[in-house]
Amino acid sequence: MLGEVFELTNARPVDSLTLMKILGGGRSIAIQPGGVEEQAASRHDQEQAFFPAELGFIRMAIRFGTPLMPVYLFGENQLYRRVDGFEWLTKLIRKVSGMTLPICTAKFGLPLAGLMPIATDIHIRWGKPVEVGPKDENPSDERVEEVYDKYVAELKKLFDENAKDCLPRAIAAKGLKVVRIEDKSETSETSKRK
Repeated sequence: MLGEVFELTNARPVDSLTLMKILGGGRSIAIQPGGVEEQAASRHDQEQAFFPAELGFIRMAIRFGTPLMPVYLFGENQLYRRVDGFEWLTKLIRKVSGMTLPICTAKFGLPLAGLMPIATDIHIRWGKPVEVGPKDENPSDERVEEVYDKYVAELKKLFDENAKDCLPRAIAAKGLKVVRIEDKSETSETSKRK
């Protein structure tokens, strides 16, 4: 039944076959590259952007010559407060059920009160499109990394230009932490590139 609800809202599965069909039809897509790893590691006190190691979303954009549009949702991480020390429980729940459930509190400090978020403003900001260059059926790793660097630079610019107006001052001052997901169990912070 949930699949039908997603279909009604024009949501589609995030698998390469579906995405290639959409892009091949000349349409655009919106993807949150960090996926469940980002959800499991999200924090109310540090803004983070997670990216998969293989950068499949960038490879696909290059394959179809589709520009990448950086978008950032300011305030969504402040809807809940992460409870430190329970990361092991989040991992256990995911291992047993396949569901990612960060341990957090919500309105009135209630634990796991998903339907009662903390009142906060949500701001959506768009950056400038990042051109990926000509279509390339099989882009090199170097080209993928080059486009990724441009994308991250534009995302950071977007963040820096809007964070002070859209986030609590202490969180905005910490900046945006960019993380490359190395595998299913570990993450590491990306080294800063030019």
